[in-house]
Amino acid sequence: MLAMRYGKNFIYIVFVIVLLVVACDTEPHTATITMNDGNEITIRNLNVTYYSSEAQFEQSVFATGELPIQVGSKEVINYKEGESYTISKVTQTFNTTWRIARFGEWASKYGLKSNRKYYVSTKVYTLNVVTPPSGLMICPKFYKENMGYPSMGGDIKTFDVIRSEADPSVTTFITYTRFVGYDDNKNRVDISIPQIKDTIKWRFLIQKNVWD
Repeated sequence: MLAMRYGKNFIYIVFVIVLLVVACDTEPHTATITMNDGNEITIRNLNVTYYSSEAQFEQSVFATGELPIQVGSKEVINYKEGESYTISKVTQTFNTTWRIARFGEWASKYGLKSNRKYYVSTKVYTLNVVTPPSGLMICPKFYKENMGYPSMGGDIKTFDVIRSEADPSVTTFITYTRFVGYDDNKNRVDISIPQIKDTIKWRFLIQKNVWD
């Protein structure tokens, strides 16, 4: 009986080790690649994702982990209930995790080729503004031009509104586009999809804060 118990334990240990080895072997591989312009990017999943349509690509924004948002200077706005505002300015831009992608024929209008691979990421745009006084809230507008997508993706272009935990007097607007950074020869491409003309335009309405 003792030998049988030890035999079962041995089989169980071997089974666990096999599971761990398989799990580790199937984890997405990570690679750091130096591009021809000297910039280093980290690829956290070496699988190639194919995007058959422009909408599929541009709406698949993603951001993992804590964003390196800088809370410093902010736009000072004299908020009034019921009024609309437009601000054409960006506090900060940066890229999130990189992936490898291929595109359908739709990408030819951007000068991209369907038989090539590209290094892509999500580009993040932020704007810091003064937090509205108690009783008022910022309501982002939905619109098509000069705007990206919120963090949840989808087919509506708008932005997230996040009140800073580090400095509650600062509220940050955040929107996202997809970004084609380099081709498979490590040459810079530098295309945002959707394309932003000049700069991001943040359009929003000030309303009574029903949560106060």
